[in-house]
Amino acid sequence: MQLHQLSQLSVQDRLQAMELLWQSFIDTENEHANLIPAWHQQVINDRLNRMQAGQENSNSWQEVSLRLREATKKSDA
Repeated sequence: MQLHQLSQLSVQDRLQAMELLWQSFIDTENEHANLIPAWHQQVINDRLNRMQAGQENSNSWQEVSLRLREATKKSDA
């Protein structure tokens, strides 16, 4: 698939494709663990530590996904 093909999709379809792509990484994360740069892993670890200490706010993927879908529906209207 080429970028120009993706840009022809609706915003909602592109968001769904992105969600599926991210899910594919989650499903195979052990296979790709060595692909994450050390600095990126450190950022993730720092954020997780702040979350566990109650110093970081977060939203579930379901909440974020719903907000994005609602926002794209408004922009498509």
